[in-house]
Amino acid sequence: MASLTLGFLGGFIAWLATEILARPLSKFFALRAAAAEALARYEDRYNSNPDLSLAGPDWMAERKLAYEDCGAELAAFAVSNAFVARLLGRSPLKRLRYYVRFAGSNLQGLAQTDPGTETSEYFRVRVVAALRLAN
Repeated sequence: MASLTLGFLGGFIAWLATEILARPLSKFFALRAAAAEALARYEDRYNSNPDLSLAGPDWMAERKLAYEDCGAELAAFAVSNAFVARLLGRSPLKRLRYYVRFAGSNLQGLAQTDPGTETSEYFRVRVVAALRLAN
């Protein structure tokens, strides 16, 4: 009877760990990948030469929407999963520290800038640093 009780207790603890840590971490890494994809799609393809630029009004609206959505999702994650966001920001290993709320607000700032400007580069660098994305 004791082993059955311990089995149920172990199962409950495993379920609790999954719900509190594993699912939010999985969600964070999915959001991080989405932010990396948005940066690759809109910042790496921009050409400052107006004759060769892809930056038409539709492209700019799509870029703005993508950054605002990604930023809002990261900020909402940081608020709704504050415990996990704090753990990510306070990792004992510096290379495993992620600043979720900071990245979200900077992505939203990046949405408001024109690509190829110093301001957009400033926000992009801060997002890359906060999410530890490879350059």
